Amino acid sequence: EHLLKRSSSADRVGRERWLHHITESVTINNGIFLIFLFSLIEFQTAS
Repeated sequence: EHLLKRSSSADRVGRERWLHHITESVTINNGIFLIFLFSLIEFQTAS
């Protein structure tokens, strides 16, 4: 019973870390996309 508790808490920590990793990569991707979009608009208005 005690072992089960420990494994479930470790599982929860692992899930939270995984979720944090997902959100981090999504944020980075959104940042790159916004920069790309902004530079595209700048390029179109320049020409």
